[in-house]
Amino acid sequence: MLIGGNMFIKHGRRGKPQARWLWLSTDRQSLLWRRNGDLKVRGALPLKQFTWVQLGFNGKFGEDADAAFFCLVGPDRRLNLQIDAGNSWGLCLRARDGWARAFAHLLGAINSGPS
Repeated sequence: MLIGGNMFIKHGRRGKPQARWLWLSTDRQSLLWRRNGDLKVRGALPLKQFTWVQLGFNGKFGEDADAAFFCLVGPDRRLNLQIDAGNSWGLCLRARDGWARAFAHLLGAINSGPS
């Protein structure tokens, strides 16, 4: 699931939300993204900088609390991701919960492993 990736609305530290395809690097150490329909990697974040996953939006912009958000949180960084599974609210929440659990498991393994 994480290596195959999915389309998310990525809410970064600057600028407006952007639709991006996100996936895990093959070494499972970085989160990569690209524009929809593009093959070129546009960005990468080492997962080591995140320590836990929070359901909901984590930030100052006051996004809709009911939206299907989860956030990768670290001491110096956070990345808010929004699931878009079409018109079904239930599907959005189930997808969000599945992705959040997968990232939580991965972050636990990365942060408990050898330095």
